[in-house]
Amino acid sequence: MMVALAKDVTVDDAARTRGADESAWIRPLERGAPQDASGERTLLGSLGGKGLNLARMTALGLPVPPGF
Repeated sequence: MMVALAKDVTVDDAARTRGADESAWIRPLERGAPQDASGERTLLGSLGGKGLNLARMTALGLPVPPGF
């Protein structure tokens, strides 16, 4: 089955499930952000700016809604 995502982009079912290891995309934030700059650079690369700031907020004890 083909699904139209945009005017000229389609994705078939096989492409949707190929290599879809969700655990690679889930990052627990309970421990918060690392305290050293090199660790933050590593997290920035994998989480992006928003994810890194959410990790920092978690480390400070600020409320972060589940699912972010």
